[in-house]
Amino acid sequence: MSSASHHQLKSWPALNFMDARTVANIIKKENPDFQIFILLAGSPVTKDLKHGRVRLFTNMEEIVVIVPQEG
Repeated sequence: MSSASHHQLKSWPALNFMDARTVANIIKKENPDFQIFILLAGSPVTKDLKHGRVRLFTNMEEIVVIVPQEG
């Protein structure tokens, strides 16, 4: 059994379609050790799961367009 199954990854559906900087601040306040990355939707990323990493995928106006989730 992988270590990923021992830790439930967090997601924040209520923060979708909000300003990315605001979302980053909210997540960072709740989880100060998390690393937050703001990326344009469709940007190439690695497929590995990393606990404590949140990628915020945005449109050109920096509005989050994919539900933020840890990994």
